Amino acid sequence: MGVGMAAKNPWERWGRWWHSPLPVVVGVGLGIGVGVWVPALAMRVQVLGEVYLALLKLCVLPILLAAVTMSVSRLASNQGMGQFLRRLLLVFGLGLVGVSGVSVVTGALVQPGVIRNPEVLATLGRYIQNTGVDVELTLQAPATPPPPSILVQFVRALFPDNIFAALSQANALQVVTFAVLLGISLGVLNNGATARVLRGLEGVYETFNALIRGITLILPLGIFCLIAPQVAGTGVEPVLAILRFVLTAVLLLVGLFMAGTGVILGRSGCPLRQVWQEQGSAAVLAWTTSNSLASLPAAIQGLGNLGFDRQQVNLIAPLGITVCRFGVVAYFALVSVFTAQLYQQNLAWPAWLVLLLGAVLGGVATAGAVGVATLASVGIVLQPLGLPLDGVLALLIAVDPLVNPFRALVTVHGGMVATALVAKSLPHPEIPQSPVVVPPP
Repeated sequence: MGVGMAAKNPWERWGRWWHSPLPVVVGVGLGIGVGVWVPALAMRVQVLGEVYLALLKLCVLPILLAAVTMSVSRLASNQGMGQFLRRLLLVFGLGLVGVSGVSVVTGALVQPGVIRNPEVLATLGRYIQNTGVDVELTLQAPATPPPPSILVQFVRALFPDNIFAALSQANALQVVTFAVLLGISLGVLNNGATARVLRGLEGVYETFNALIRGITLILPLGIFCLIAPQVAGTGVEPVLAILRFVLTAVLLLVGLFMAGTGVILGRSGCPLRQVWQEQGSAAVLAWTTSNSLASLPAAIQGLGNLGFDRQQVNLIAPLGITVCRFGVVAYFALVSVFTAQLYQQNLAWPAWLVLLLGAVLGGVATAGAVGVATLASVGIVLQPLGLPLDGVLALLIAVDPLVNPFRALVTVHGGMVATALVAKSLPHPEIPQSPVVVPPP
C-alpha cells in the first residue's frame, strides 16, 4: 500500500502543478520566444491554435443559448423582473459611459496622437500608402456626411430572421435576443411542456460545460499555438511609429482591468488570492484567444465560485460580455481622440460629447464581431466628427495583434464586473425564488 501511495503522489503533484497558473505562463513565454526567434515554426503551429480556438467556440453558443434561456425563464416566472432589469440597465449604461469617459480623459491628457517628429510622420505616410489607402496626413481632414442612424441599424440587427442561420453564423447578439424571448415565453407559460424544454436545455448546458472542462486541460498547449503566430506576424515599423498610442492603449486597458478586479474583490468579500484565481481562467482565455465569447463559460464558472447567485450570473454575464463591449468602447474612445490629435483638429465641447457617446454606440454595435472585424465600426465615432477612417484604419489593423488581446480581456472582465455589481452572493431580495431549477456551471 505504501508503494501505491508513493506512486500516486507524483501524479497528484503533477496534476496540481498543471492546474496552476505556471503552465499558462510557460505557454505564453514559449509562444513569444518562438514567435520572435523561430517565426517559421510559429507559423506552422498556427493551424493547431486555430483548431483549439474553434473547439472553444464550438461550446460557446450552446452554453449561451441554454444559460440565458433558463435564467430569463426563471425571472419571467416571478414578479421581481422589472426591478431587476432596471438595476441591470442602470449598471450597464453607467458602466459604458464611465469607461468611455475615462478613455477620453486619458487620451486628452496623454495626447498619443501629437507627433512632432517629421520622420515619424513620414513613416506613417509611407505605411498608409503601401497598404493601398490613398490618404495624406494633412492639417485638415475633409468633412464627411453623417452616417445613417446607427441606433436603428443596431436595433434591427438584434433580431434574427432565422435562429439557425444566427447559430451557424455565430451571431452571438442575435442568439442572446432569441434566448431572452424564448426564456420569457417559457417563464410565462410555466407548464409541463415548458418544464420538459428546460430539462432538455439543462442537459445541453451540462454536456457542453463538461466538454469545455476537457478542452481546458490542454490550455497551455493551446495558448502556445495561439500566441506564437500572432507574435511572428506582427511587423515592427507601424508599431514603432505609433508606439506612444499602443502603450497608452495597453496601459489604459490594464488599468481598467485592475480597477475592475478591485470592484469584484469588494463585492464578493472573498480574499484577493481567491478573486485573482477565479477570474484568472477567463482572463487568460480572453487575453490568449482574443475572443470574448470563448471565455464566457470560464467567466460564469468563476463568478459562481466567488459566491454570486448562479442563476443571476447565467443571465447577466452573457449579456454583459456580448452586448456591453467595455474593452471595445474604451479602445474606440481612445482611437477617436488619437485620430483628432493626429489630424490636428481642435474639438469643441459638442464634439467631445459626440465622441463620448459615439464610442459607446460603436462598441455596442460590434457585438458578435471579433478581431479586426470590430475596427470598421470606429467609423461610427469618426464620421460625425469629420475625421477620415481609411488612413487610421490601416494603422489600427497593423497594431491590432498587440492591442486586441487586452481589448478582449477588458471586454470579458468588464462583463464580469457588471455582473458582480448587479448579482449578489445571496438571492437578491427583489427577485423571489421560483421552482425552476437552473443547474450550476
